[in-house]
Amino acid sequence: MTEEHEHKNGLLKPTRPVGIIGYGAYVPRYRLPAAEVARVWTGSEGGTPVKEKSVPRLDEDVITMSIE
Repeated sequence: MTEEHEHKNGLLKPTRPVGIIGYGAYVPRYRLPAAEVARVWTGSEGGTPVKEKSVPRLDEDVITMSIE
């Protein structure tokens, strides 16, 4: 059962204050050179504005990264 009450305009209004109290970030440890990505996609190794890209391990997915 929710603790929300209908507001006069039909929207639900919470009975307690709500909001974001914090946030975090996680960047995978492993790196892939941008030249390798360019080589695979375009056949050349130049023209990328970045030097490397972070990539997750084989056992990491978005759920795993969200709790680390």
